[in-house]
Amino acid sequence: MSRVRVSDHAVLRWLERVEGVNVEGIRRRIADAVQRGADLQATGVRLDGVTFKLQYNPGEAVVTTTHSPYARAHLAEPRLDAAERERLRSESSPLVLLRFSASEIAASMGVEAD
Repeated sequence: MSRVRVSDHAVLRWLERVEGVNVEGIRRRIADAVQRGADLQATGVRLDGVTFKLQYNPGEAVVTTTHSPYARAHLAEPRLDAAERERLRSESSPLVLLRFSASEIAASMGVEAD
């Protein structure tokens, strides 16, 4: 007997068409949440314990996300209850991850890199 593997696409379409999940609404929420990072050419944006990776094509930023138990453990992110998470969300913008080379940092400071 063959093992059945259900693709992510099949799950997504089930959620959208059968369960009534507004996939386009979620897509817009994620886009809005990472826009500031994209404006800054960030490599990623961390929001609610999820890191959204940004890759750039001409004229657009493509957003992906990965789940990594190592990343969560490495960041040692504290677990917050829903009220505390909402308070922090309302008071601050998402953490924007930027990656610059030493030469880019030096150039922005008007000095030469070693």
